Order: sequence, then structure tokens, then C-alpha cells
Amino acid sequence: MSEHSMQAPALAKEGLNMDALAGQLLRLGTVVGVLGLTAAAFLGMQRGDGGAQLLHSYLLALVYFLSLGLGALFFVTLQYLTRAGWSVVVRRIAEVLASSLPLLVVLFVPVLVSMLRGSSQLYIWVDKALVAQDELLRGKQAYLNVPFFAARLGVYFVIWTMMSRHYLKQSVRQDQSGDLTITARLQSLSAPGMALFALSTTFAAIDLLMSLHPHWYSTIFG
Repeated sequence: MSEHSMQAPALAKEGLNMDALAGQLLRLGTVVGVLGLTAAAFLGMQRGDGGAQLLHSYLLALVYFLSLGLGALFFVTLQYLTRAGWSVVVRRIAEVLASSLPLLVVLFVPVLVSMLRGSSQLYIWVDKALVAQDELLRGKQAYLNVPFFAARLGVYFVIWTMMSRHYLKQSVRQDQSGDLTITARLQSLSAPGMALFALSTTFAAIDLLMSLHPHWYSTIFG
């Protein structure tokens, strides 16, 4: 991370290495997560609705955790855009949190698989027979279709992953080298980065949430 001064501060050569503990926590978290998802899937299928409530609850949880990563990415981008100095001591937390965004791609797989199998329990516009009978849905078919939906989702995650990884990589590099020009480069990239972030998050909200009810319109989504 960087400082606003023109000279790199003299820091004590001390550090805390948590590699071993981090690995243990990651393995424990993975086991707990898999067990939790398995239990949720089992209980969700007991409702007798074919997993409809399970899918909606799963999507809600996904979007919630996605919002945490995106919020962190927005925070980091905003700090560079405004050239804020106060956030240097806390920015690494947001950088690490934002770097978790690529992991959510894996968690979106069940949603995409259900759509590719033709399930309309989550998004009714997946049902081709229903679309054929609905004039409004037919008008939106060029945008609301599974291949294009998956492609857009992929583009969003590519943008978010590239931004989050670049911020973290350059921040760590600056810690190691003390090169203050890295801050200037990140500041110059923050403006186009913020524009990409705004567009991608707006369309992601429309795709993931607003299209759950394709007959409904609201400017709150952009």
C-alpha cells in the first residue's frame, strides 16, 4: 500500500506470517461450506416444490456475498480515484475481500446448470413455451436468453476479477519495492475502472435480480 508523501516511510522489518494457519482455515471453511450446501440442498428438496425455493434462496445468498466483494472493489477504486490518503491503513482489507470475487464464479455454476437444463423455476424466461405465448417476453428474447445471459455473466466476472487482482498484485508489489509510482499508475487507471465497474454492476443487477420478474420495470436498477 502507498503513502501520499514523496518518500517511502521507514518500516520495521517485522511481519506476521499466517501461511500455515491460513491454509488450515481455508480447508476448514471449505469442508464447512460443502457440508452446509449439501444440507441446504437436501432440506430444500424436501419442500415438494422441485427445488424452486432452494434456488431462490441460493441466488439471494449468492448476490449478498457478491455485494460484499463488489462493495470492497468499489471502495478500493474510489480511494485511488479520489487520491485519498487516509485509507492506506485499511485498504488492504478491502483489496483482499475484493479478490474473493473469482471464487463466486464456481458458486454460480448450479444456477447456470439449472438454466441450461431448461428449468424456469428461477427465471421464467427460460421456458420457451411460455415465451412463445407472451408478447412482452418475445420482445425481450434477444436479450433474455440463456447463452447471452451466461456470456454477460462471464464478462462481468472477467472485469471484476481483472480489477481486483490488479489492485491487490500492485499493492503487494509496492509493499515489497517501495515504488511510489505504482500509486500514480493505479490512480490513472481508476477512472476508466470506475466506469467499467458502474456499467458491469448495473447490468449484473438487471440480469440477476430484475429479470426474475421480466414484466416489471424500475429505474432503481439503473
